[in-house]
Amino acid sequence: MSLWKFLAVFLGGGAGSTLRYWLAQALIGQSLWGVPLPTLLANLLASGILGLVWLAHLHDRQALTYVLLASGFCGGLSTFSTFAQDNVVLMVRFGWGAVALNILFNVTLCTALAYILTRQVAAS
Repeated sequence: MSLWKFLAVFLGGGAGSTLRYWLAQALIGQSLWGVPLPTLLANLLASGILGLVWLAHLHDRQALTYVLLASGFCGGLSTFSTFAQDNVVLMVRFGWGAVALNILFNVTLCTALAYILTRQVAAS
């Protein structure tokens, strides 16, 4: 891998992580039916951006733009570790029903958004 690709991942990841931190601070403690909103929005944004990257035919995983946006920015923005921690907190505070709802919202909505944005690629 070239130095440029490492730099692209570094810069994209820093930007994505910064946006994730801003969302967490701006929406601290907010939820949608008990689902932590900062994590859900970060995951939706990352899924949507990745879908748009794919839609724009930037899915060549060796292209610098793909590395910057998909691996860097979306990798820094998406929050699987925070999602897992949210699930632990929800389980302790509210039980497995809250965990199931959080998983359902994150997985279903993020997958649906990515599918909606990329379904045109399969047709072309």
